Amino acid sequence: MDWDVKNIFKSKTLWGLVTAATPTILGWFGYSAAQGDVTSVVTQTQAWIEVTMQYGGFLLATIGRLTATKKLSLSPSQ
Repeated sequence: MDWDVKNIFKSKTLWGLVTAATPTILGWFGYSAAQGDVTSVVTQTQAWIEVTMQYGGFLLATIGRLTATKKLSLSPSQ
């Protein structure tokens, strides 16, 4: 298969992985919806957003890899 090249920042896979990893990375720095009163509507909403980001990011990364037709490059000219 002859692969074209595109900039890595145009990759659905990259952005899916970034989206999925963001809640975990923020948790390392103490920003987590799991802290505080778990019955709070705000805390529940934050937890829902974290889970949605993780699953949505995973789904986007998977779709990106399955539909990929180009190699990735760090070169900004691509």
